Formats: sequence, C-alpha cells, structure tokens
Amino acid sequence: CVNMEACCALHRHIFGKNQRHSERKLVHIDEIGFQTQIYRQYARSKRRKQVNIRISGKRYAWIGLITAHCEGEFVSPYIYNGTMKASMLEKWFEDELLKNLSKTHVIIMDNASFHKKEILQNLAGKYSQTLIFLPSYSPEHNPLEHSWSALKRKVC
Repeated sequence: CVNMEACCALHRHIFGKNQRHSERKLVHIDEIGFQTQIYRQYARSKRRKQVNIRISGKRYAWIGLITAHCEGEFVSPYIYNGTMKASMLEKWFEDELLKNLSKTHVIIMDNASFHKKEILQNLAGKYSQTLIFLPSYSPEHNPLEHSWSALKRKVC
C-alpha cells in the first residue's frame, strides 16, 4: 500500500465491510536477501573486440534482512545469514516484533511458503494482535516492497 487509504480499501476488499480494524495501526512485514558475490554485469572494450570475462559458477552466501514497517518507520530489523526458514521467522515474530508492539496493530505480511499461517496466527492472537495475509502475487500492497526495490537499485 502506498498510503493508509489504499491499505484500508484493500482490507475492506479482502474482509468485506468489517470495520473493527479501522482504528488500529498497520504493520507491514517483509524480508529481502542479498547475494554476497559482487561482479560487473557490463564491460567495455574496443570496437569489434569481444570481452571475455569468467564468472564463477560457485554459489555465494546470502545475507537477509527482515523488518516491519509502521507509520513510516522500520521496526525490529533483523539481519541473518543464509535463507529465511520458518523457525527463524517465528522466533523473530514473537521475540522481536510482537513483544515490542502495543495492542493496537494489524500485522500484514505476504504469502511466502515459509510463513506458517496457523502458527503465526496463534502467536499474534497470544499477544492480542491481528494478522492478515496479503493475496498471492500482490507486492504492490506492501510499502516495504517499494523500499526494497529502491535499496536494491542502489546496492546491486
């Protein structure tokens, strides 16, 4: 969602005209990964001379970042090595995010395969939070996706 009104419209569309969440703050969650290998994608050469560059097929390590976004600020950022796993997400979700939020938030996240919906719903309920999953293939409704896009343009 680019703004609060667009988010509310999306949530009304998903959940009907149920207005019980209208006074609660929205918290968007997303993760991003970076490959640690850095190489040139382009090279210059003299006219009609081919550039021969060898790029290793070796797999390089990944660095990941998961964070929440609420009212224009990043909340509970967490940097990890490798790829995100369900157990890692659940630990961060409870220990870092939920314990630091007041009881007035609606948490919104995408439908990644490692987001175990039932477990996350139970954790959110334990802390009196509401958890909503975005429809599949709808990154445009998460403001963090726009931030990640800008970050990757600068870094990569």
